[in-house]
Amino acid sequence: ASDLVIIPISPSPVDFWATEPIIEIAKRAKKKVVIQINRANPRAKLMKKTYAYIKDLGMEKTNTLIGHRQIFVASMGEGKTVIEKQSKGKAAQEIAELSSEIYSTLH
Repeated sequence: ASDLVIIPISPSPVDFWATEPIIEIAKRAKKKVVIQINRANPRAKLMKKTYAYIKDLGMEKTNTLIGHRQIFVASMGEGKTVIEKQSKGKAAQEIAELSSEIYSTLH
């Protein structure tokens, strides 16, 4: 069983609609829930709506944004992580930051 449920959400109304049922399932299981903004463009107009949506839900979010980067798709297609494929890139940095944040949340 997990101690933490991380729900990835893209800045998209489709993801907004899909998120609430997952939150309810996690709450019924009495799990801590954190929302992770994924495939993000920090300058996009939908980011404000995404932050507002998370706030309206009364949910916590991670501080780390995972950007919309082709390296995620490319590395997955090769069966690798972004850290394995491009260890010095921005995507690897984001994953390392998220990993540290999750670790801190759990300990």
